[in-house]
Amino acid sequence: MAMSNYVNIGTSVSEIIAIANDLRSQGRALNDKLKQSIQRVTDGENDHETFPPDEFTNTFFQNYHKPVEGGEPTNAAVKKAATTVGNGMVSLGDYVANAMFSYQGQDIDSADDIAKTDV
Repeated sequence: MAMSNYVNIGTSVSEIIAIANDLRSQGRALNDKLKQSIQRVTDGENDHETFPPDEFTNTFFQNYHKPVEGGEPTNAAVKKAATTVGNGMVSLGDYVANAMFSYQGQDIDSADDIAKTDV
């Protein structure tokens, strides 16, 4: 039988789960703020007074709307990428919380197995 590696957690599992929950909440809040910001940018893009046609905006739009890998215009790709930041925080919080629940369950099972062992 192979021995598992010993895990030493310097704080309580419940504290780590609370941190993971906070990370998820902050990720969701960031997503909400980013959606609002992206909408304001989109509104500005659609307002003809934001970028009146002239020698500067014409050059600017060549890069702003330049297709990136996948064919999307740069401005759309940046907006899309911005929304993944909060989602990443939520996913990380989910992963950490699930890992702690798994660890806690394994720890309880192992303690039960040890208690049943005749020494």
